[in-house]
Amino acid sequence: MIGTRSGHAKVFGPKPPSSSKIFGQDLGDLLRIASSPVVEGGSAPGEAATGMSLAEFAAWAGVDRRRLARHLVEVGPGPVPLLPPGKIPVRVFGKTRRILLRDVFGEGASASGGDSYAPGTQETDPSSATLHLEPEFGKLPLKSIDARLIDRYKAEKLAAISQYKRPLSPKTIKNQLGVLHRIFDKAIEYGHIERNPVTKRSWMKTHRTAEDGRPWWRPDEERAVFLALEDWKAEDPHLYFAIKTQLVLGIRFSELRALTKDDLDLRTPGVWMRRAQARKAITTPKNKKARFQVLPRALADELRPWSLRTSGQLLFPTRSGIPLPNNVLNRAYSRLATKAHVRRITSHGARHTSGSSYAVVGAGQKMIATLLGHADMQSTERYTHTQVDSTRAIVEARWAGISRTDR
Repeated sequence: MIGTRSGHAKVFGPKPPSSSKIFGQDLGDLLRIASSPVVEGGSAPGEAATGMSLAEFAAWAGVDRRRLARHLVEVGPGPVPLLPPGKIPVRVFGKTRRILLRDVFGEGASASGGDSYAPGTQETDPSSATLHLEPEFGKLPLKSIDARLIDRYKAEKLAAISQYKRPLSPKTIKNQLGVLHRIFDKAIEYGHIERNPVTKRSWMKTHRTAEDGRPWWRPDEERAVFLALEDWKAEDPHLYFAIKTQLVLGIRFSELRALTKDDLDLRTPGVWMRRAQARKAITTPKNKKARFQVLPRALADELRPWSLRTSGQLLFPTRSGIPLPNNVLNRAYSRLATKAHVRRITSHGARHTSGSSYAVVGAGQKMIATLLGHADMQSTERYTHTQVDSTRAIVEARWAGISRTDR
């Protein structure tokens, strides 16, 4: 095995025979001697007697030093991994190479790693790391980043002004910390570090009530929105049908923009959710399962002529025929909210609105999970917001029981 100490390569193991002619002809013998057991730490007794510099070893072996260097592979602490044939593992003692953020991204496609995360996360993680995390942590070794530096990063971001001339929201900073958390998880998996300094205590908490941050419409607001939306049927049918379908079904934006005319079943009626398109890549839905969602008959009757009016296979394209961008749909929701005089929400808020509306009419958690395409009911709990009106009857019933004066 070859090790390096204080920046100089040392070969630990049996001394090569005096005849260097053999090694000059057979590199395989050289590699076998170079792969002898290493003296861990480089400080064991006898190191000085058995250690040779890389130049000395190359000279004794009769091999050009530059040729030998082409067969070296640096390995980290711990067991030596499996290497390709003809490669010599090089271990660094005392002077370890610094592992930076970019090194983790260099070893994998993204911090998300494979398909364990949504495609959108896999695409945005490198961008978030480059724009926000690299300027702050890029020159620091991963091992030196601790809770103190993370707290300083949060304080600086809270005081900063975004490109839109407004302060960064705690949610935005939390998303950036989420990327950093995934980077450290990958670094642990690669064996670079042992502990992730970004814990749950690092997450940013929003200093507002749940009502202030409500991302959904109440039933009365939803009715006002549907009335305002009717004017768009003639003005902007592309957005009219897309928004109306999403509000009724509560489907994800990625599923909405990937719907094709073949997914529309006008006999049942309903639509098949077979694919999703978060950005450019078309994948399976988030829960990895296709599902069928029933459409109200009246909405299906509206979608029938609409599907014949548009060209191409997309059910809800833009005017130019491309998949509907998320920012276009979100701006449309903002304009619609202003017109209906209700709270602004995003396209994702339509899922919260749909889940809450189903809960008001008496749907159970399991059925709502099926309708929204959730893999488990724990996710559904975040989408079924209890309405004040739906609690009134049970509160009055309990009051009637505890306030009775008859004995």
